[in-house]
Amino acid sequence: MKKTPPPCPTSDECNKTAPFEWPGGKGFAAWYPQMGGYAGRCVVDLSHRGTTTTWRDGERVEMPGRCFDVYVWMGDDVNPILLHHCNPRQFVEFGQLVGAGMLGEALAGDEIGLSREEEVAMLKYLAWKYPDVVAELEKRSRQ
Repeated sequence: MKKTPPPCPTSDECNKTAPFEWPGGKGFAAWYPQMGGYAGRCVVDLSHRGTTTTWRDGERVEMPGRCFDVYVWMGDDVNPILLHHCNPRQFVEFGQLVGAGMLGEALAGDEIGLSREEEVAMLKYLAWKYPDVVAELEKRSRQ
């Protein structure tokens, strides 16, 4: 069954994360992170709950209610791109992983345009996610 996409939100609706309801779903308007150099208007559809598959201790586990769809309009697109995400936390962790990789490049001397605040956030994430690597780096810096 094909879902009915929402109408494209206005910039004002995205700025205000306005509630959004249409015959095919219910959610809110927002700005999707930059793809191709600019952010896209989007509607996050929270009416699709489904299940999320994850792995714990080598076993496949089904978790309810974390899926969501995002309709994204880039530039002058008339039809939105439909993206399905199964867990908001995975989306956040992916962004943090990419940022950590960028931070690694910055620490290696490459200028990548991270603000000081972004660098601190990535370092905190690295310290939390990879404490053994951070401990090894601290040990090497003292030598």
